[in-house]
Amino acid sequence: MSEFGVRLRWADLPERVHDWAEQVLGARVVRADSQPTGFSPGSADRVETADGRRAFVKAVSSGQNPDSPGLHRREVAVLRSLSHDGLAVAPALLGAYDDGTWAALLTEEVDGRHPQAPWSTAELAATLDALGEIAGHRAPRPGPTSPPSWRASSAAGHASTRTRRSTSTPG
Repeated sequence: MSEFGVRLRWADLPERVHDWAEQVLGARVVRADSQPTGFSPGSADRVETADGRRAFVKAVSSGQNPDSPGLHRREVAVLRSLSHDGLAVAPALLGAYDDGTWAALLTEEVDGRHPQAPWSTAELAATLDALGEIAGHRAPRPGPTSPPSWRASSAAGHASTRTRRSTSTPG
């Protein structure tokens, strides 16, 4: 997959986003591996904490693109909806952050990679299986693109313990 744009890296994020992620994870982040490809100008980082916990963080501000924070907010709503309905096609949402400028989400880390180009038969089959699983799921109603009334929250009450198929990739 070719690179579509330049992403921010974990080190580029403001301290308040780092502090939030570390609070949700319960320990200091000691390693961050930025994922270089994707469609968003925001960061996409696999992180590891001092106690060995691993997670995936995506964050973006309206400074990179005024529409991107709204896409992150929508992703949070969809992940919560999938978890609520017991569908195991996405990583568990661990937390969401929104301060009006920065929007971020924190999920469990999923072992995976980007699909080959062109996609292999196995990758296509796994994707079609996941899409088939969610086909009957009613998507959450579109929410506002402005920040919700909460400024930063943990999604612990909404997180699923299910895991996504190992052929899937976060990001």
